[in-house]
Amino acid sequence: MRLLTVCSLLLLLALPAAAYRVTNISVAPSGDMTQVTITADDAISYERFLLTDPMRIVLDIGDAVHSLPAMDFSVNRGGVLSVRTSQYKAPPDGIVRVIIDVNGELINYNASLSGNQLVLEMQTDPTGIPFAEWSTSSEAVQTAGSGSSVAPLSSPGTSLSGQSMTSSARGIRVSESGRQVEDGFPVEWVGTGGRRITIDVVDASIRTVMRAISDVSGINIILPEDYTATVTARLQNVGWRDALTAILNSQGLVASMQGNVLRVMPRDDFYDEINQMATTRSERENLQELQTEIFVIRYATANSIKNALATALSERGQISVDDRTNSLIITDIPYKLEEVGRMLPVLDSPTAQVMIEAKLVEIDASYASELGIDWSLGNLNRGNDLVRAGMSTSNMDVSGEQRTGQISFGTVSNMLDVAATLSMLESQNHAHILSEPRIAIIDNMTGTVVSGKEIPFTLQDESGNTYIELYQIGVELTVTPHINADNNVTLELQPEVSDLSGEATAAQQPIILTQHANTTLMIDDGSTAVIGGIMRSKRTTVRNAIPILGHIPLLGNLLFSYNSEREESTELVIFVTPHIIRPY
Repeated sequence: MRLLTVCSLLLLLALPAAAYRVTNISVAPSGDMTQVTITADDAISYERFLLTDPMRIVLDIGDAVHSLPAMDFSVNRGGVLSVRTSQYKAPPDGIVRVIIDVNGELINYNASLSGNQLVLEMQTDPTGIPFAEWSTSSEAVQTAGSGSSVAPLSSPGTSLSGQSMTSSARGIRVSESGRQVEDGFPVEWVGTGGRRITIDVVDASIRTVMRAISDVSGINIILPEDYTATVTARLQNVGWRDALTAILNSQGLVASMQGNVLRVMPRDDFYDEINQMATTRSERENLQELQTEIFVIRYATANSIKNALATALSERGQISVDDRTNSLIITDIPYKLEEVGRMLPVLDSPTAQVMIEAKLVEIDASYASELGIDWSLGNLNRGNDLVRAGMSTSNMDVSGEQRTGQISFGTVSNMLDVAATLSMLESQNHAHILSEPRIAIIDNMTGTVVSGKEIPFTLQDESGNTYIELYQIGVELTVTPHINADNNVTLELQPEVSDLSGEATAAQQPIILTQHANTTLMIDDGSTAVIGGIMRSKRTTVRNAIPILGHIPLLGNLLFSYNSEREESTELVIFVTPHIIRPY
């Protein structure tokens, strides 16, 4: 937690002095209007614009840093369906984008500044319905109390099909994954709902019907000059978008929204226009002059993101890597270079790390149960647990040493109690902490913890030459962490324990006993996974004799001494605790 605080402080110190944080958004009633208030810790500068189908108000807050508890919020009150936020541009040119999805018909709206607050007043149809005030801070409290997170929102309304938005409450989100890409080509308009309208006409001019829909919706509608048709329809109390869609389909027409103007034309003409635009664009791209830009990669390696960026280039585009400066040299037409510039902040972003704390403890087998480890398959108390797996090896009895190999996996909910129990057992010589290594691993990378020694082996090659090879024996733990969106960590664990046997081969080479397993489990950040069941039993023979008399040949062994055997069983237990280290 302390490290996370330090990282957050360093990020804030690294921002330019003009940057300020957007800290809260609230929705409250104001007479027959709804008031949306955006709060920052300094004076706000902003731009606003309106998008339709579905209706939404977009506010771009300049020189700002996203500091809200999440990205997407479900509001469902006061004509506000949801509020979606993102760090649209990363610092130093920081832009926080706030999208207010309107539920119903937007009649009027106005934005103004009041100190460190941006106040948006909007009136929707229906109006005057009382509702309780809502804010992102109260939403964050509810989220924490219920143990869940705000579900990702898809673009609201049924007019967008097949598009979904994913969001994350972690870090700076540079791009908005579900937004419609503006490629310059007209898009076929589809809409549902809207203010209610009744149309009952017989052989009416389509221009007259379109004019009536335009008056109700407030949308400018334009038809080709040479297009004439008649409409016969009976539509009662339906949304104007539904009525318009039905009339367009019956006439074989399509509509395309361009700004605040809805262009209506025959379907064949619409797609002929798109094909002509595509041909013209392709020809224009082939004639455009190529430009070259150098992009310095900060966090990733240039080679690792080269292929991803190459997919955005045109047929004439080229990309090369300068390993010395970790830079990408890209040559392409201007708008393709802009597209690469939008992709880079996402691909070249700081990666979270996981601090792995391991503790290797050898415990007297009769006292191992005092640790309170839960070895049951349901110990994680989660509905989507990954099944843990182990590997069993047969028991061995070699020179008084017995090894058994049932490797088990479990979890510990309170490591403080385990630490106290270990301290008590260690003070009573019933436990011994072999090592406590710590390593930091980048998310989705692999780290290894080794505790043991290297044994030299004398070997011979095919020519009969003798050489020495060192072989590692002891405990080796390989860990690959995966950070999940809900603050859990999936661990891929591969423990391996090896030791020398008391026997040797016919060539007098030592035999190495090994136990290993491969498993995957999911645990919460800061919880502890336990690997146990690695047992060893030692038998020792002690000769007890009476001083002087016990050393008399023959008689000493028969009359004045005796042998006693003692067996000691120990269990090697490995504790693995992941801690997420975020770069922001």
